[in-house]
Amino acid sequence: MCLTASWHAKGQRVAEIQIEFDVPAEMRDGTVLRADVYRPGARGRGRCC
Repeated sequence: MCLTASWHAKGQRVAEIQIEFDVPAEMRDGTVLRADVYRPGARGRGRCC
């Protein structure tokens, strides 16, 4: 699941980020860890959303 969020202050966009939830990362021993990944927003770019 992916979410794009923007923050606004006094009518101006301050920041935009993309958040990916539960991204799997497999370790060498086969254990799968999951993490939330926060990336800078880029309109029209990126593999998320």
